[in-house]
This record gives sequence, structure tokens and C-alpha cells, in this order.
Amino acid sequence: MITPRCLFLVSCISFVISLIWIQLVTVSEQPVANESLVREAIENVERDSRYSDVYRKTSHLPKDLKYILLWTQRDFAPLYYFGKGQRAFLKNNCSVINCYVTSDRKFFNGDTTKFDAIAFNGRNLRYKDLPKHRSMHQKFIFFNMESADNYPVCRKKFDGFFNWTSTYRLDSDIPFPYITVKNSDGKVLGPKKDMIWPSDFPEISENYTEKLANKSKAVAWFVSHCSSRSGRKNLSERLQRSLAFYKHTVDIYGACGPLNCPRNKKNTCDTLLERDYYFYLSLENSFAEDYVTEKLLTALQHDVVPIIFGGADYSRFLPPGSYLDARKHNAFDLAAIIDHSMNSPKLYQEFFRWKGHLTFSDPTANNVCDVCAALNDQARCLFLVSCISFVISLIWIQLVSKQPAANESLVREAIENVERDSRYSDMYRKTSHHLPKDLKYILLWTQRDFAPFYYFGRGQRAFLKNNCSVTNCYVTSDRKFFHGDTTKFDAIAFNGRNFRYEDLPKHRSMHQKFIFFNMESADNNPVCRKKFDGFFNWTSTYRLDSDIPFAYITVKNSNGKVVGPKKDMIWPSDFPEISENYTEKLANKSKAVAWFVSHCSSRSGRKNLTERLQRSLAFYKHTVDVYGACGPLNSPRNNKNTCDTLLERDYYFYLSFENSFAEDYVTEKLLTALQHDVVPIIFGGANYSRFLPPGSYLDARKHNSFDLAAIIDHSMNSPKLYQEFFRWKGHLTFSDPTADNVCDVCEALNDQARRVQKNESSPKRPKVSFSLDTTGLRTILQRRTRTKNIPQKQLLGDKLLRHQ
Repeated sequence: MITPRCLFLVSCISFVISLIWIQLVTVSEQPVANESLVREAIENVERDSRYSDVYRKTSHLPKDLKYILLWTQRDFAPLYYFGKGQRAFLKNNCSVINCYVTSDRKFFNGDTTKFDAIAFNGRNLRYKDLPKHRSMHQKFIFFNMESADNYPVCRKKFDGFFNWTSTYRLDSDIPFPYITVKNSDGKVLGPKKDMIWPSDFPEISENYTEKLANKSKAVAWFVSHCSSRSGRKNLSERLQRSLAFYKHTVDIYGACGPLNCPRNKKNTCDTLLERDYYFYLSLENSFAEDYVTEKLLTALQHDVVPIIFGGADYSRFLPPGSYLDARKHNAFDLAAIIDHSMNSPKLYQEFFRWKGHLTFSDPTANNVCDVCAALNDQARCLFLVSCISFVISLIWIQLVSKQPAANESLVREAIENVERDSRYSDMYRKTSHHLPKDLKYILLWTQRDFAPFYYFGRGQRAFLKNNCSVTNCYVTSDRKFFHGDTTKFDAIAFNGRNFRYEDLPKHRSMHQKFIFFNMESADNNPVCRKKFDGFFNWTSTYRLDSDIPFAYITVKNSNGKVVGPKKDMIWPSDFPEISENYTEKLANKSKAVAWFVSHCSSRSGRKNLTERLQRSLAFYKHTVDVYGACGPLNSPRNNKNTCDTLLERDYYFYLSFENSFAEDYVTEKLLTALQHDVVPIIFGGANYSRFLPPGSYLDARKHNSFDLAAIIDHSMNSPKLYQEFFRWKGHLTFSDPTADNVCDVCEALNDQARRVQKNESSPKRPKVSFSLDTTGLRTILQRRTRTKNIPQKQLLGDKLLRHQ
């Protein structure tokens, strides 16, 4: 009976004789054996099930093979690119092919120390399932193609665990990027950290300009995962609304949009993109250094301009002038640039100057080859063996060996994400060993049910998500975080909306700050007990004179600089007339006044005012259209974009009516009007000259309802007069500053000057747990007198008293 061994040997001898015969017959045409055919044949031996048994016996494999064990499953990139055996290295025509891949841990009869390398994928790495032994010669290689934001590896166990890294990060030991850049000679130029791009690209060819001229649609986006940590969906929605002004759209294909482009018809989708679209949204799902994926390649390979959105330094990946950066333009400016480019062929062509001189391609084949080449690089191996104590602080993507000083933001980003991962929750709670020493700890004493507490999230999430310049603050609502010792927190935060005088810390330390937060008006949520005299160090409320203002609105100039709101606000007085495009947009409006409202009764009496205005407008055959719980029209909150579009398109005026009167109490109700091209009719207790430029609004407290109706009607019938309300457009922007407000809290805790200035430096502190000062709090959040038209005494009186 012929054994598998004999069968294999006979086959090999036959194969060699066949090759010699072919060489002899074709000697005039092919003097040497075609190496690729040899490799193909070798690879196919493994694929043939007849030889699988003998092929698995290591004594029958070449002696110089480098054996790679895939420790984690090959379900995810990049491990599934490596195939089995030598296939991947043969298939990709690698210059070095003597690497053999397996996922069989018993390949060497269970002795994993005999492998030259063991590969771990960060995406499905489990800390409880690791090799029990390792040898001096072998390399433990960490692979990951997913961002550090989504898949952190932070356990202390992994400090110094890996010899090499192979990730999308450009400073990896074996870089495994999604994109490679080559010049016209095929030489790899990048991406790299110190990228120098050619600066003398000539104009593009006439044939190419004709191809670009056939495009007809603005922006496309192919996307399958709707929710993401980067907030890209929100960005696309803002851009959608802004493009509507120019009668363009973002066409969304896939699970997150109305259009269909199935993955099994990729060529059709790519052809559609290349033929019809000017721009493509290359929006990453999360922010991390060098995390630039195939989403960018989709645009570059199909003649559309990428609109990028990610955490990388894109100058390492793209030549200047070849893309738009969504993080450097707001949605309205981005829409304006898109429209202008579509209507200016010469300008649009400038985005493609690099065409014909650079190519962008998928380097996966080269990346796979590089791994085998690295295992054959004796100099590299000897160096790394001698550096066995080499420490990679594996917050995985954080490479101490490549980066002289740890990148603080990435370290903290990874730490924050560990908390989200239930696998590490127990470890993460051991604060004394597993958290950085310089963190500022914030305890949310009251529940996080209400603003602004729910903006702070848990851990460092909020400070990382909002790209704060200072991120070393850690938030928790666990009073037992330091084993019940609340004096160890740097700050304890109280929300005026739901804190209870009978539930307060029993002890406090000299170093910590008690911070009073409130986003609700003093009229609705007063704090008046004598117990709180001298209790709080800092205030963080909507009041502009708070220690850490937490306003609903921020005002920026055209350069993006914050100019308000503030008490001594000085507005520009020389706004030019608005653009012709904008006047056309305003001319399409047809309805008088809208109001979106969910809470009908209020202390300000806004409902009564609305009813009076409704009766007065009827004289001019206009109406106040009331949407929500207090009116006949429907505008569900889950359809906010539809409501905003309706408001922007149809209405001249919007009721920005506050629910109560208090100094500086100006909420998102004003922002609704300012961001959607309607004139706000204001009604509140604030000094609105701190928040709005003159001539940009109507004040319902300065006009009776009949006069107000007359002004509304006159403005609707006088386009020039109505346009005057918008002189500020293009010169000022009004936006939600919540992200900045959150950042300011962490900055304040790191501001030594502020901490010293506000510190408890008075002589002897009383031994009681609170009331470090008896000068008294002049009734925080006084309830206003109920006499008609008399505004309330304001939030926090003169502000909550800080002990000094």
C-alpha cells in the first residue's frame, strides 16, 4: 500500500522532472525557471488535501522557515490577510517567502516557544488567554487595524509584553497602513511623519478636465455604520442642511441613508461616484493619530475630492490643496466652498493637480510581505533580543520606543475607553495603581439626570470627545471611588436642579473645590438656605459672571475667535449688506411666526403673550404657528432636522420665549432662530445687548402685541427692511458652546493661579465640616416677587460666595 509519504515524494520527483523537461524544451525562450510558478506549485501542495497530513509534519518542511502562530482568531484584519502556510507570501510575490502561518497552537506538539513569532490582534485579544511560556528568540507582535479609540489595550499585564507592533500608526515597528503614496516611477514616498510633497505639479490634462466637467452632483457618502464615536453622522446632517441653501444634497448610500448601493456591486458604486459626484465624505468613525482608512482611498481612486474628518495629521497622507477638512470649516462655510467649486471649473480642477504624478493605493500586499521580511532581518532580531526589557507602554497604539515622550492625549483617550469595556471594569476601579497620577478627580454629588452633568459622561470621555486642550480630569458619580473618602476628590460638583440640603458631604479638605452648577433659571430653581452661605468655592452657571461660565450660546467672529456674550459687549457697527444668494433665500419665505414649545405653563407668562400676538396678527391675516404639546401642529423631537428645515425655509420670525426671567438666562431657544435664518422675537429677563447685535431681533417686552404684529407684517412686505435683520450673517456665528464649557471646567482645575486665588487662605478654618465663612450668601437663586413685570433678583445673588 502506498503511504502518504511515498505518494508525496513521488509527486515531488515527478514535479521536479516536469520542471526540468519544460526548461529543456523552452531553453531558447526561458533560460531559467519561472520563480513565480515554483512558488505557485509549492503553495498548491499545501492546498491539496491529499498532502495535508504529511505537510503538517514539521520534519518535512524546509529548515529555514519562519513560523508564525496566529494566537487570536483570523476573523478580522489584518490577520485574515495572512492566509495559511506560505500562501499569502507567494500570492503577493514577496521578495522573502520563507514564512509559514498557522493558527494551530499544537503545531509543535503544543510547544508554542518554537514559533518565531506569535501574532495578536488587538481587536479580539483577551487578557485571560495568553501564552504561558515564551522564548528569547521569538517575537510577540501586536497587530491592529482599528482605532485606539475603539479598541484600547490598557491592562498593566501588557506593559513590555510585545516585542513589535504592526498597526496603522506610522511609527509602528512594522507599519500596516491603509494607504500608500507612490510617485510616477512607482517609488513609495509615503505616508510618513516628515512628508515633503512636490510643489510644482503642472495643470491637469485636457482629457481629464473634460471628464471632471461631466459631474453633476455635489456630495456622496457610502456608509454602513451609522453611529460612531467621531459624530460623523451629525456632521453630515449639518452639511445636508447647509447645502440645501444652495439646492444641493449629500447623497447617502447604504444602511444610514435612503439610497442603495450594495457591497456586492462595488464596481457599479465606484463608477457612479467617479462619473457623477464632485465630493465624497471620507469621514472616520473615530479620532486617533494616523487613523486614515480606505474611506480616503475611495475618493482618491475615483476622481472625487475627499472631505476629510478624522484625528490624523492629513499632511502626512495628502498633498496640499487636494482635499477639504471638515474640522477646519463649519458646515455653512463648507457648503459655500462646495457650491463655489461646482460652479468654478478652474477652481475644482486645482484639487487634482497631483493626478498623473502621484498614485494612492492599497498597500496590504506590501504590508504582509514586510512582516516576513522583518522576521528575516537578523540585525533587527538581534537588536530586539538584546532589548528584552524594552518597554512599550501598551496603551497599544502608544509606542514609547518610537515616541520620545508619551502622547498625553492618546494615553488618556485609551484610559477613558477602558472604562467602557466591561472586560476591564474591575481593574479600572483600582485607582491607586491603574490611573495616571496627575488626574484631577471630579465627583458628581448629585445625579447626572440633568444638564450640565450629563455632558460630563464618565471617566475622561467628555474631555477627550470634545478635544479639550486639557484632558486630565476624571469624572465619576461613585462616592466610594476612594473607599468612601470624598476629601480625596479635587472637586465635588452639585447641580442646583436636584441637590438636597440634607444630603451633603460630611467632610471636605482644604484643596478641593465645591462647584455649584445650574442651567435652570434662578426663578425656577432657587437655593436659599442659610446652610449654603460660604459653602461653594466656584459657580458654573449660565450667568456671565460665574467663575466658570456655562452659557447656552457663544458668539464668534469670522476668524472663529470667541467675542461674546459678555457684560461689556461691543458689537461691530459696519456690517455690509448681505449677499445676493442670501437675499434670494430669504425671499422664499411665506409664513409669519413659528414657535416650537413643549412646556405650556411657565412663570414668564409666555403663553399669554403668544395668545395676544395671535389675535393681533389675525388683523393682518397672519398666524403664530405653534408646534408641539402647546399647539395644534406637530413637530416631534425625533424629527428635529425636519422641523429645523421647515423653520428655515418657511418662516420670517420665531418666538424665542424664555420660561422665566433671570439675568443672563438666554437659552437654546434663541439659538434655534439664529442658526436657521429666522428673526428671533425675544422675551426674557436678560440684557440682550450682551447676546445679540443691534437690529437683529424684536423685543416683545418693548412692544405691545399690536405693535409687534404691525412690525412683523411690515417686515414681511418690505424685503429690504427684513434683510436688515441679517446684516451680521457671514461676520458672526452663534453656536452651542457646551463642548467648550465642559473643557473650561477641567482647565479651571488645572489653573494653579485660579486655584490659589480661590483657595481657602483665611486664618483658622472652623472645625465644622462646612460654613468656612460666615459673611453669608445673599440668598442664592432668590425667588422673584410675583408683582407683574418686576424681574426676579438674579441667579446666585452676587454669585454664590466663595470661601477665600
